[in-house]
Amino acid sequence: MKQKLLNSFTWRGTLLVALLSCAFSAWGQTEVTSTLTFTASATSYTASDGSSWTADPKPSYKSNHISGTDFTLSTTSISGTVTSVVVSAKRENGNNSTNTLTVTVGNKTAITGSITTSQQNFTSSDEYYLDDNSEIEISFTSTKKANLLYSVVVKYIPKATFSISAQCALDGKYYGTYSNDKWAFVVPNDVTVSKVSVNGGELSVSPLSGIVSKETGVLVSSTSAGNKSVFVSKKTATADVSGNMLHPSSEAMTSIEDYSDSYFYHLTFNDSNPL
Repeated sequence: MKQKLLNSFTWRGTLLVALLSCAFSAWGQTEVTSTLTFTASATSYTASDGSSWTADPKPSYKSNHISGTDFTLSTTSISGTVTSVVVSAKRENGNNSTNTLTVTVGNKTAITGSITTSQQNFTSSDEYYLDDNSEIEISFTSTKKANLLYSVVVKYIPKATFSISAQCALDGKYYGTYSNDKWAFVVPNDVTVSKVSVNGGELSVSPLSGIVSKETGVLVSSTSAGNKSVFVSKKTATADVSGNMLHPSSEAMTSIEDYSDSYFYHLTFNDSNPL
């Protein structure tokens, strides 16, 4: 996992904004592929990423699949941004049976379909945001013939994490800066995410909403210090960052030799404790 230390945020023009003492790390999360296959009849299974799945009731097993008429398979071990779910299944040969599949991810329905006698992949490629202990549930029903489940493949990206320092406090809030070098991210409910621009020669701070593009420097604030997390996203960014003058840098600013024609602004709330 790549760690990128954001020591400064700069705008390479007439403005140089340094947010040194309250900068923190951005983590480049890697997309995980969780593959679940079957080698026995059981009530619990472990996928390739270590996530634990539970079957209810216990299904039958034959060759490379589990089967049953009405049963569910679920997990609460996966959290973060689910980007894809693929369920490979079919039903027993024979007529006069109505078999269905439903997949829910968190509180949203990801897949619904009719299961036929031909093995097929039921796929959802939307994004779903799962907090810890949220559930993915795969539910099979049948009026007569058994359902055969061959595999489940879930792709997901764990949450990105950062920390806001308790030293960066002002009027009951704590401040820092953030950028994700690999993914866009979703503005969380418990953190205010803002762009910084200049209007009429003065700094302007404007809150953002929606999905913020990767490699975008932002000011973050919260009513509490400590570890925070954000859902990352593969979707197109929706937040309006036009005019934003914060840009991430992976190196500490030790001089401004390259900015001899620039003004220097330092965001502070008093003379000794800079933001």
